[in-house]
Amino acid sequence: MKILIIEDDSSVASSIISFLQSHNMVCEHVDSAFEGLKYARIFEYDAIIMDVVMPDMSGYDLLNRLRKCKVSTPVAMVSFMKEVGDKLKGFNAGADDYITKPFDKDELLARVNAMVRRSNGQSSSLVDLGQLVLDTTKKMVFVNDQEIRLTNKEYLILELLAVRKDSILTKDVFLSHLYDSGCDEPTKKIIDVFICKLRSKISEFSKDYLDNIPTIKTVWGRGYKLSVEPAVKSSDESEKANKQVVV
Repeated sequence: MKILIIEDDSSVASSIISFLQSHNMVCEHVDSAFEGLKYARIFEYDAIIMDVVMPDMSGYDLLNRLRKCKVSTPVAMVSFMKEVGDKLKGFNAGADDYITKPFDKDELLARVNAMVRRSNGQSSSLVDLGQLVLDTTKKMVFVNDQEIRLTNKEYLILELLAVRKDSILTKDVFLSHLYDSGCDEPTKKIIDVFICKLRSKISEFSKDYLDNIPTIKTVWGRGYKLSVEPAVKSSDESEKANKQVVV
């Protein structure tokens, strides 16, 4: 999951970033509303955490501009302002959540996860993909109740494929999801390497099952997509079916 943090207080931003990164999230930080406007319009994020009080523009005005620019990324506003009117102003501007400072970081994490789930049409932290299940809160993956050990990058790729099941994702989308926009990104071939390792691990755990197997498919010239294969009859079942006499 990739998060944009728009916060002019560097100590607050640093604390949030450190905590979210410890939970396998990729974070980018800008310290002004105008920079936040630029980043949110250019790059793709799963969620935005935005301060309300900033020196160059209020969070309310920034969010209004983002929504007018058709940026639909879910936004959690954070502020010391606790009055109901302040919260209503945020929600009316297009906020998906409003969190008052000081806040518990575990609560912030839970709210961000819930916000992203809602934006993806999920009601649970579990993403059910047939024989494979992702727990997006614990960042764990299971095949038939057996945990698959994935690296952080492998998990982030699988999570992105899972929440956008059956959608074709380009290598640029994966790179943007895995790495900070300001850093030197690896070449696109690194995505092929991650996908190869993911396929191998999923195949190893699901080799005994014939149905509901999640498959990462290559769409040549475009990217990758994840699909869940329908049930497949075994050879014995097919033979029995062929011997049946229809009266």
